[in-house]
Amino acid sequence: RGQHSPAQAAPAMATRPTKRARGLEDPDRMTAETGKADTTLGSLQGVIVDRRVKDLLGELHAHRRHLHAHPELSFEEATTASYIRQVLADVDGVSEVTVGLGRVPEAFTGARQSTFKRLDTGTGVTAMVIGGAGKGPTIALRADMDALPITETSTVTYTSTNAGVMHACGHDGHVAMLLVAARILAASRAKFRGAVKLIFQPAEEFGGGAKQMVEDGVLQGVDEVYGIHLMTSLRTGTIGVKGGPLMAAPDKFTITVLGQGGHGAMPHLSVDAMQVAAQISVALQTIVSREVDPLEPAVVTIGKMENDEGSLTCGCGHTFNVICGKVVMHGTSRSFSDEVQVQLRASIERVAVHIAKGLGATATVKFDDVFYGFPATTNPEAGAAVMKKAAANVVGEDGIRSGRDIMTMGGEDFSVFLKHKPGCFVFVGATAPGAEATPHHHPSFKIDERCLAVGTSLWIRLIETTLG
Repeated sequence: RGQHSPAQAAPAMATRPTKRARGLEDPDRMTAETGKADTTLGSLQGVIVDRRVKDLLGELHAHRRHLHAHPELSFEEATTASYIRQVLADVDGVSEVTVGLGRVPEAFTGARQSTFKRLDTGTGVTAMVIGGAGKGPTIALRADMDALPITETSTVTYTSTNAGVMHACGHDGHVAMLLVAARILAASRAKFRGAVKLIFQPAEEFGGGAKQMVEDGVLQGVDEVYGIHLMTSLRTGTIGVKGGPLMAAPDKFTITVLGQGGHGAMPHLSVDAMQVAAQISVALQTIVSREVDPLEPAVVTIGKMENDEGSLTCGCGHTFNVICGKVVMHGTSRSFSDEVQVQLRASIERVAVHIAKGLGATATVKFDDVFYGFPATTNPEAGAAVMKKAAANVVGEDGIRSGRDIMTMGGEDFSVFLKHKPGCFVFVGATAPGAEATPHHHPSFKIDERCLAVGTSLWIRLIETTLG
């Protein structure tokens, strides 16, 4: 499956550049002689990249490109975890490297069910960097590490070698940034107090890895927890950070409608499940328009209908003159508050069940709390203020984005960490100025690799702000 062997351990540390490049470099340009990444970093307007990060650009890019070429699905990140462990084991000052965390839930059947192989242990990794300047809080930094069941279409030389699996959301970059930040923080640990806990989390995309990590105790002794996500909707050299809601609570639901099939010429002898499903689909939209407070953002979407749950085709019915007796509807609801999340769940079930009953059918509603069901990602104001201060030292005040335009109805299970500890989740821009952004979870997903230096610098400035 394209997994790296133990012999392909951590890339060697890059030598320090002797001369700073001028202008902006194409992040995907490769040297013709070696095929290795061109690690020069052009000056991004208003961005101050930490000098130590510049020294380690070669290592930073090499980590990311290696991980990109060897992606693994949720709760299958065994070789990714091994790679992380090997890198951390070679860093003086990184201690208490712990593996096997984030156990696979019993109900989890795989991001790609046809190939899923349940592992005996979890794939999460944690480690510590203990400060030498006295007692202080413990700050946790989190990077997720799973990939997606997507076939990559990009033409980069480090494209996925694992068929049908791709890092299409930037998690390879998240791991690379935290690995290099760990090296820098370990080398400078004498200058800060307290401790830094490194959390490499499995299964953000599918399976609720954050919940499993919390249940395994990774937040014990932690005072604050922070996370970074590379975001192609923002330009490289900008950082999106705000207090309050940032990402939605994502719920997935299935409605099974049972009627009575029959001949299309004799509808009076049947209960048309397709018509019932259509009525339910329309009525569900009144939940947002007529039940939810209009000042509260909410979404209810039906995205798929099929004859039986798990069908390989989308669509319902069998032929033109047969009344459908069963329809399975799949949808999602999104919200920014716990109260609205609970309201949407209750209303979806009430509307579906009672409309079906009124039309002579039955409907059952099931919510998926294995893949989805976690709360909205809501940043405490204090944590956001800390992150804004750190971000200003990297991209300047002009580079910070904090309006409603950075909010998204997409979900992120970092919210589980924030339910247990204060902190903040931020976006680091990952599309070059003037370039067309590629969407996350898309076969052509691409980042401007200069964002890696920005994100790594942000980790360093955060620790200087909180523990310096």
